[in-house]
Amino acid sequence: MKLVVVDDLNKNLKLYSEVLGSEFDLEMFNNPEEVVKSLPSIDCDLMLLDWNMPIMNGLEVLKSFREVKPKVPVIMITGEYLERNLIEALNVGAEDFVVKPISNAELIARIKNKIAKAKQQLKLDALAKPSMVTFFDDSFSIRIKDQHIQLQSKEYKVLRYIANFERKLVSREDIMRNVWDAPEINSTTLDTHLSILRKKLGEYAKIIVTKKGHGYIFDTSDFEEKEEIEEKEENVENKREDN
Repeated sequence: MKLVVVDDLNKNLKLYSEVLGSEFDLEMFNNPEEVVKSLPSIDCDLMLLDWNMPIMNGLEVLKSFREVKPKVPVIMITGEYLERNLIEALNVGAEDFVVKPISNAELIARIKNKIAKAKQQLKLDALAKPSMVTFFDDSFSIRIKDQHIQLQSKEYKVLRYIANFERKLVSREDIMRNVWDAPEINSTTLDTHLSILRKKLGEYAKIIVTKKGHGYIFDTSDFEEKEEIEEKEENVENKREDN
């Protein structure tokens, strides 16, 4: 497992090397601008990213990283907890937000957990092929039939996660745990994102089926059946015209 570690302080990079070197293959950067320039050639399983850096802070690096590597998990690390920073980092696409000091064992466990989840997600992505909806991970957008819909990061991830279990029930807890991965996120946050998501889906909002008190199901069958009927009717009409 390979990690990219970004911290402007060499003493911190040395510490990470001592703590993580026996568990992971490490690529270290003390210049955030150099990381951004190297993104196309970077290949890693996870990025460990410091928040407070001169010239370019961790959030700016994260935004650039997400444009190139939308599926690679990122753990933000900071020495000062600010709720607005936590929320901003999670909204941009960080998988975790760690406040120092943190024990070596916990940091290693968090890293392994995020890498394992990312690999599992890749397997689910390979299996999940909704016939009606196409997902574009690089732009957080979808195409339903011939309609292109742009979503925000969390809206996209909520829909993507539910779609991975097509026609199977997904609980609210599972969505919150896997999309936000933060126990302090209030459940009303999920309701807000689902409400906005449904508005953007418009006539296709019904592909998210609500099972009150249990969770949600991604199901496009009603639309697919309707499409099949319309196609058959069109074929019949074409034959009549030919005759």
